[in-house]
Amino acid sequence: SLLHQAILLQSLLHQAFLLQSLLYQAILLQSLLHQAILFQSLLHQAFLLQSLLHQAIILQSLLHQANLLQSLLHQAILLQSLLHQAIILQSLLHQANLLQSLLHQAILHQSLLHQAILLQSLLH
Repeated sequence: SLLHQAILLQSLLHQAFLLQSLLYQAILLQSLLHQAILFQSLLHQAFLLQSLLHQAIILQSLLHQANLLQSLLHQAILLQSLLHQAIILQSLLHQANLLQSLLHQAILHQSLLHQAILLQSLLH
């Protein structure tokens, strides 16, 4: 009976060692599961960062396009100013041509007046 109890005790001790081994493996699995959850979280954060980087690149492109449009608008305003100045210069040139024409007519009238005076003095 003592031998039987020793065999039972040895069997229980063996089962205790097996349970301890299983518990240790369970702890290791729990640690691995925790690490997997952390890795999944890090992976999710990496995807979010990639998305944010993509959005930043798009915003940078939009900002570049806005700067180009601002530059084009500035050039358009300058061109509009130059066009306005050209219209004013065209008007001034037209007025100068009219004045030149009037000056030519005045010279012709003066010449005709001198000829009339000469004719009048010759007739008297």
